[in-house]
Amino acid sequence: MREYLDLEFRDIEQILPFDYSLERVIDDFILLAVFVGNDFLPNLPDLHIHENGLERLFDVYKKVLPSLGRSYNPFFPRGLTPFEMVT
Repeated sequence: MREYLDLEFRDIEQILPFDYSLERVIDDFILLAVFVGNDFLPNLPDLHIHENGLERLFDVYKKVLPSLGRSYNPFFPRGLTPFEMVT
């Protein structure tokens, strides 16, 4: 799984204003997957695993991450969280 995530997201390394970190990508992936695949949270509109919900989140993640200046993880303590920026 680590190798797949690295292959999936390594291509954005050149456009990131910060150092690429596979560990951060994995943390972000886990957070994003919880929103799509958790039966205990209300479903997000149009984000279902069987309808390519993870792929959609990955695409948004790749587009938004370079503009954030940091990892997607919303537990980062400064200002507006990246999750708030894409919702």
